[in-house]
Order: sequence, then C-alpha cells, then structure tokens
Amino acid sequence: MSTDSVSKSTVHPRNEAAEGTWRSILVVFGPSILLDLLLAASVITTALGNLSDPHRGRVARLVRWAASGGALLPWAYVLIVRPWHLRWGATDEEVRKRLSGDELVPRPVAEMTRALTINAPAKEIWPWVVQMGAGRGGLYSYDWLENLAGLGIHSAERIVPEYQDLKEGDTLPLEARSATGPTVAELVPERAIVLALLDPRAERSMLSWVYTLHPIDEGKTRLIFRFRLDAAPRWVWGLAYPLFVEIPHFVMERKMMLGIRERAERARMSR
Repeated sequence: MSTDSVSKSTVHPRNEAAEGTWRSILVVFGPSILLDLLLAASVITTALGNLSDPHRGRVARLVRWAASGGALLPWAYVLIVRPWHLRWGATDEEVRKRLSGDELVPRPVAEMTRALTINAPAKEIWPWVVQMGAGRGGLYSYDWLENLAGLGIHSAERIVPEYQDLKEGDTLPLEARSATGPTVAELVPERAIVLALLDPRAERSMLSWVYTLHPIDEGKTRLIFRFRLDAAPRWVWGLAYPLFVEIPHFVMERKMMLGIRERAERARMSR
C-alpha cells in the first residue's frame, strides 16, 4: 500500500469525526445561541435608547416593535415559561419527591422533573423504556433532528426482544457513531433506570437522569423523568445550561415522553 493511500485512510476518518462533532454542536446549540444573541441585542439596544425613530417609516416602526418585544422576552421566559417547562406535567409532590439517583448529584446547578400519565400498566411500558438508545430502540423523539446532528438514531415502533437485556454497568448509547453515552447506574425492572455520566476531572457524577414508573392503578402509570447536572466550575455550568441547552433539552425530552406514551398505549389498544 502506498504512503498516500495510508495517509488518506488515517486522515479521512478524523476529518469525518471532526465534521460530525461540529455538525452536532451546530444543530444542538446553534438555534439557542442565535436566539440568545438576538435577545441580547434587543435588550442592549433598548437599554441604550438606540431604537429606530418610528416616524421614519413602517420599517423603522417594525424594527422598534421587534426590539422592544425582544427586550421583554427574557423576562417572560424567566418568570413564566421556564418554571413551566422545568416541571412540565409534574405535580408538586412529584417535584419534591426523592427519586433513585438523586444521591449521585446531591447539589445540582440544573434540575428538572417532568411527568405524564400513560394508560397502560408499568409492565407494558417497561419494554419500551429499557430498549432505548442509539443503535437500539431509539429515543422516540424527533429522529430527523437527531440524525441532522449525525447521531444515527432510528426509533422503533415495536418491542425488540434483543434490546431487552439492558443491565447495570451497561452504556446507554446516545450516538450510534461512537456508541458513547451515560452508564446505567441502577436498574429496577418495571420500576426505574438511573443513568449517570462521570466527570473525569472530579471522578464523580456530573449528570444523573432517571426514568421511573409509578403505578396509579391496574391500567394507569405515571412516567417521571428527572435530570440533574453539576460540574465545575459551577457558575459557568449554571449559566451555560439555561442559555444554550435548556430549551432544546425540553423540546426533545417532551417528545421522548410522548413517544413512549404513544407506543405503549397503541400497543395496548392493538391487543
């Protein structure tokens, strides 16, 4: 084999990996960064009194209205939207309730608890939950968006027997390309899966993510998700997460929860 062919075979995979990483970053964080910049510009422009003179014409009036509205949006998000989506569907009791995995991240800089009711017993929901992951049953969210980020995720529409073997210590892959993801820290059949991601610098969990099933009666179950994050420096992560990750996280996780419910209820109806 020639030197040129060897160099090409080693360079191209690296280029593809770098390209995939940047594509994932742009897809996941790009919209949030763009929105943050637009809102920041609106706030600064309004605060400095540099708005267009509305008497100059229709375009100037539209720009002035847009900037004024943009300056108000951060306050509306912080006071109304954010408290709603951080506990989407969850009751006060569920938000306060201690769940498995909470001890892994005892002082989170970011935390959210979300829940919904599924018209199916826990034993019929569990197979859909336990088979999740890239290269497995998928994540039941927006596959097209995840694959735009190069994650290679395809959500299953049926229970796949070979994906029912998840156990403690396994990695739940979130990316088919490298099969990386959090580790299954705890697994209680038909009850809970606790995922954890270690911070290599601190040798402790920086992330915990728990799926729990709580039976209401024989035909109804509450599905509760809780996410906790803590990493150093805490002030950086405490600021960066709400600015860049929080909104896309909610959009994708909400769809995931609805996807689990739709599949479990549809399977029950078909029987």
